[in-house]
Amino acid sequence: MRYSFVTFLSADRQRFRTLAVWGPKGLQDNLDVPVAGTPCEAVLNGEMSHHPERVQQLFALDTGLADWSAESYCGVPIADGVGQVLGHLAIFDDKPMHDPRGVAVMRIFAARASAEFERLRVEQALRDSQQRLASILDTAMDAIVTFDARGCVELFNDAAEQVFGCSASDALGGSVERFFGEALRQAVRQTVATLSAVPPDGADDVPRPYLWAPGGLSARRSDGGEFPVETTLSHVRVGGRALYTLILRDVDERRRAEAELHRLHLETEYLQEEIRAVHNSEEIIGGSGALRGALEQVALVAATDASVLILGETGSGKELIARAVHAASRRAQRPLIKVNCAALPTGLIESELFGHERGAFTGATEKRIGRFELAAG
Repeated sequence: MRYSFVTFLSADRQRFRTLAVWGPKGLQDNLDVPVAGTPCEAVLNGEMSHHPERVQQLFALDTGLADWSAESYCGVPIADGVGQVLGHLAIFDDKPMHDPRGVAVMRIFAARASAEFERLRVEQALRDSQQRLASILDTAMDAIVTFDARGCVELFNDAAEQVFGCSASDALGGSVERFFGEALRQAVRQTVATLSAVPPDGADDVPRPYLWAPGGLSARRSDGGEFPVETTLSHVRVGGRALYTLILRDVDERRRAEAELHRLHLETEYLQEEIRAVHNSEEIIGGSGALRGALEQVALVAATDASVLILGETGSGKELIARAVHAASRRAQRPLIKVNCAALPTGLIESELFGHERGAFTGATEKRIGRFELAAG
């Protein structure tokens, strides 16, 4: 044939784009063509179309036929497994095309193209799935490490890099046990040995397919330092190979995060108390010599770590001066913790200043950090 091409139909099914075009000079540039008014229209609606001659006269609106000096045409649809038309395969010649064997060959080629389209679709779906999985693993907060039956690392996510202080490129292919403390190493070996002996599906007494250790185990960073972890170990077979996925969480990091969250919660409570109690507290208005002198002293002491005692009669603005010292200091980003000693109930002075544990006395429903500790730093 003088020309042949294979196409893919657009989503709105109004246009088709060629994936490859063969002409007298070999492969040619791809084309984007509207479906309407072409001999391909019936084919892209699911029908086989064969015009052995006078194709230009039959489809006068298709100017491309004249450009190719087309006299004859044959096209067959390319469909997926459920019959949805994906595109088509077409041939043109500048001579009449009466041989019926060409139609049979075209059907064979279209079936082969359909299988190839399906393979490409499945491969793209697999790549998309792998990309989604990789994105999920890389954004997980817990360290995720997958290793094979020999203990060689096959997956090492971003969180694992941070937790163990080791890049994925250094970890992949190496022994997973370099990241285990002794107790964790023994627990993983025992669980892997148990899982490797799991009977076929449907057998009785199948062992639990995972290990869960909420505490008491430690992992090892690349620098040799150990840290406590909570961990789970699961087992899966992929392509006949046994793979094990270990998910670890740094217990110390979780405890630090919980302590910081609790501290921020208490700071928020104190700040809310201050907001309710203070209005225009940062506004010091005045230009007298005495006030300017006091503000100069504020600037002088705020830059130091010295303790400051402010004396004055009731209503003279001692708290405003204290806030000015705090605002001008290196500690300005932290809250200013206030204590009105005269207003503290006698029985709660120790609890308010130094804190208490949960259950220390009636009404102590949770641990409370004292104001001295909250104001540290």
